[in-house]
Amino acid sequence: MKKAWALLLLLALLLTGCAPARPGPPSIPEPMDVSAALTLTLHREGQDYGPYTMLTPDYNLTQAKSASLTPAEAPGEMDEWITVTQGQRSWTVYPGSPMTVKTADGYYTSQASYSSILLAFYALENICLGPISFACAGQGEQALREYVQTALPARFAQYAPGSPFTCRDYAPISVSEEPMRSGLAQGTIRFAATAGTDFYPYSLSGQVSKGAGTYAGKVIVQTQVVLEHHSDGCWYAIPVDEEHYANVQDLYPSSDEKYLDPTAAEEASAYLDTLAEYVAARGTGDDLQTLVDLADRFCRSLLAIPLSGRLDFDLGLFCTPEALQLTGMGYLRNNALDRRADTLAGALTDPVVFTAATVQGDRAMVYHSRVQIYFQRDDTGAWRICDVTVPYAGQ
Repeated sequence: MKKAWALLLLLALLLTGCAPARPGPPSIPEPMDVSAALTLTLHREGQDYGPYTMLTPDYNLTQAKSASLTPAEAPGEMDEWITVTQGQRSWTVYPGSPMTVKTADGYYTSQASYSSILLAFYALENICLGPISFACAGQGEQALREYVQTALPARFAQYAPGSPFTCRDYAPISVSEEPMRSGLAQGTIRFAATAGTDFYPYSLSGQVSKGAGTYAGKVIVQTQVVLEHHSDGCWYAIPVDEEHYANVQDLYPSSDEKYLDPTAAEEASAYLDTLAEYVAARGTGDDLQTLVDLADRFCRSLLAIPLSGRLDFDLGLFCTPEALQLTGMGYLRNNALDRRADTLAGALTDPVVFTAATVQGDRAMVYHSRVQIYFQRDDTGAWRICDVTVPYAGQ
């Protein structure tokens, strides 16, 4: 009898609309606000390097601006300083211990570390310069030779002197090509250079050795290179091993519903349903905020697709047709199919934090530690993703 009364009560609640509400999916965080973004420019020996945009300010920069400052005299003549801008405000830091900070109110001394600020600039510069790209009509070994003889030293010359990402006295040694599918070139290159102990681009691979004979006093670097040909006629350097993962087939049980959590699937599917309207309504306002918002939604879609089971979701909402065929997108798609892996560090409802961005005319880039997203304007003036790459792929 009690069971019958309970069923009648439940039916009455349903009919009267008083049934306990089912908890809805958690709300998706708003994309990060970039109003606090900083731009850094290094002035050294009459040359300017930058400006580059930092979206998540480094602790040392924050300390340099807001820590206790002691009034000071203007520094003497110097051949180096760093200008930092945030909206309408700016300040300048000069080398020294303590270092000197110039604000709108005058000069001050600060106990912040100038060397740490300089290292933050070097890291930001390396991100914002983006992948090496160059024009070459040839294929395979010819493209690799153009890379090692021209494109790579040109990139080293773009870095600010003293950066751990660059070297001096560059001299190419050899190129050996390896078989690759059409549109790609892969090989091993060797070059000699004068470099500091912190020389970064290749030293992590353990393929740096001391030079001898003709190359005495230099280091010999041996490393693999993978290049991808794009429709603009240029070759682009992509992370080694990105191509291999992009072409793995049927690696994960992506269509098996037992791997789907019903609540997460509902939340993810609901999120995907919002994207078409968002992309159609996106404006052409502030470039930086628009780009970060688009990047945020694109990254969340990479999480939502496998969670929802909607593996045929059209990423063309965000991307150019060519981008969908490129190696980086293939890598991300395969990574998304592995729902045991985190496409980004965090769940769909966690903030997506981007650390750097750059806008140069009709091209732009937004950087996350696990995906670098490149944009170009289409004929309507709207930003579309034209390529993606995965930093440190395969490492």
